[in-house]
Amino acid sequence: MKLSLKLILRQIPGQEARIAAVRRENPDAMRLTAWMLYTPGEQWEESAVYVAAAETLAPDFSCPRGMALIVVGHMDPERFAGADADVLLWETEQGAEAFARRANQLSAIFREYQQVERRILERLAVGAAPEEIAALGEALLGNPIVVMDEGYALLLKPRRTNPLDWEPGRYPQAPALSAETVDQIRMSREYRSREENQGLFYLSGDTLDCGALFLNVQDDGIVLFIAVLEMDQPITPADRQLLCFFSRYICHSLRTHRFSRADSLYFLQFLTKLLRNEKIELPEFHRQLHTLQWRITQNYVVFVGEPDLWNQRNAQLFSLCRMVERRFRGCCAFEQEGRMVCILNLDQAGMSREAFLQLLSQFIRDQLLRVGVSYGFQDFVSLASYYHQALAALELGRELAPEAWSYRFETYVLEYFIRYGTSRMEGKYLCHPDLIALLHYDRENHTELLQTLRVYLNCGQNATAAAEEMFIHRNTLYQRLGKIDSLISSSLSNPENRLYLQISYSIADFDAM
Repeated sequence: MKLSLKLILRQIPGQEARIAAVRRENPDAMRLTAWMLYTPGEQWEESAVYVAAAETLAPDFSCPRGMALIVVGHMDPERFAGADADVLLWETEQGAEAFARRANQLSAIFREYQQVERRILERLAVGAAPEEIAALGEALLGNPIVVMDEGYALLLKPRRTNPLDWEPGRYPQAPALSAETVDQIRMSREYRSREENQGLFYLSGDTLDCGALFLNVQDDGIVLFIAVLEMDQPITPADRQLLCFFSRYICHSLRTHRFSRADSLYFLQFLTKLLRNEKIELPEFHRQLHTLQWRITQNYVVFVGEPDLWNQRNAQLFSLCRMVERRFRGCCAFEQEGRMVCILNLDQAGMSREAFLQLLSQFIRDQLLRVGVSYGFQDFVSLASYYHQALAALELGRELAPEAWSYRFETYVLEYFIRYGTSRMEGKYLCHPDLIALLHYDRENHTELLQTLRVYLNCGQNATAAAEEMFIHRNTLYQRLGKIDSLISSSLSNPENRLYLQISYSIADFDAM
C-alpha cells in the first residue's frame, strides 16, 4: 500500500505534527512506499519519504521540488511557505534518542498500513464475501461503512445501527435511504461538485443525521455510493484518500460476486439457493421474478460458459456477464464456481431457442468461450435441473468434441443417459423435448398424439399394426402422424432419434408432469 503524508499524519497522535507544504502537481497522490534518512546532496526518490532532524538542516535549506520530507523537531513552518513539495513538521524534543523514537514510530505506521492491505488481499484471494471486505474497510477507516446502489438501496450495511434515515425499498432485505434524505443529498452543493473531486463529497451533521463522507463510484458497469459515517472519530482529509484506496477492493469483491444493485444482490442470492436445490416457497419465486418482470411459466433457456483454457487467465467473468446482458435482452448472467451462468427469458427476448442459439454461436466465437446449453423450459422452479443439463453438455462436449465451441444438451443426452442413467437427473429432465411438446398439445386439445407415437414406434413404424393395436382406422392413424410430424422437430427416419424417443417413454412419468 502506498502512503501519503496525510495518511502518515492521520496516525500521529495529538497535535504533534502538521502539514507545512504540499506539492502543486497531484497533491493527494498516494506514492510513498518507504522512508529514508535525508542526506544533503544525494539523489532522492519520488516513492520514498525522507526524514531529517530539524537541527541538521542548513539555515538556507530549500526542499527540492516534488520531494516528500518529514522534519523531526522544532522548525518554523514559514521556512517552507510556497515550497512545491510535501513537507510534514513533527514537533518533538531535540536529540538522537527522540529522533530514533520518531523513526521507529514511522516504521510502525508503514507496517500497519501494509498489514491492512495484506489482510484485504488475502481475503479477496479466497473469495471472501463483500461483507467481510467491508468490515476490514471499517477497521481501516475507523468508522462504519455503508454501501448503496445507484438508487440508494442498501447493498452492504455497517455492523451496527447507523443514524441515517431509511425506508422500505423494493426488497424487504434492502431498505433505501428515505426520499427526503436523498433529496437533501442531491440538492447539496457538495453532491453537485462531486465530479470535480474524484466522486468524493462530504455532508455534515447539519445536512444529515450524522456527518458522512460519500464516494460516488462509476466503474465498468458498477454505480455505487460508499459512505463513511462520522460516528466513532472525526473524518479527516486523509479519509478521502483511504476511501478511494479501499473502494477498489470493495468494487472487486462486489464484481466477483456480481452484486452491483440491490435487486441483483437479492435476486442472485435467490438463484444461488435455487441452484443448490435449497427449498424455496412458491411465493418467493413470484416475488423474486417480479423484480425482472419475469413469470414462472415463461420460456427460458440456461447456458453455462467458460473461457477457452489458453485464454482463462485474461478472462474477466464480471465483464463477460455484463457483455452478455447487454447483448441479449431478458438475460441474467452471473458467476458460479468459476463459470458464467446465464438465464435467458426467451419471451422477454422475443425469440425462439433456435434463433437465440444462432446469435449465441457468433458471440462465443468472438469471446473465445465454450458454452453448454440446456433444453428450453417453462417451469422456473426447475431451474436447477436445466442448469445441470447445461453443465453436462459443457463437460461432455469438451470431452467428445473439443474442436467445437457450443454444446447442446440434446446432442449428448444419450451419452449422458448411458453413463449415468437417472442417478444424477430425474427422468423427466432427460426426456426428449418433442414428447413434452406432444404432452402439452394433448392436454390442451384432448388428443392422444403422445400415445399414438409410442405405439407407432413400438410397432416398428408399421402403420397397419399400430392402427390395429389402437383400434382405429389406418387413415385416422395417418392423420395423427401428420399432426405429430408438424409438432415435433426431430425426424423419425433417424434411428438415433427413434432410440432416444423410445428411451424417453421408458424413463419419464408423463402422468406426473
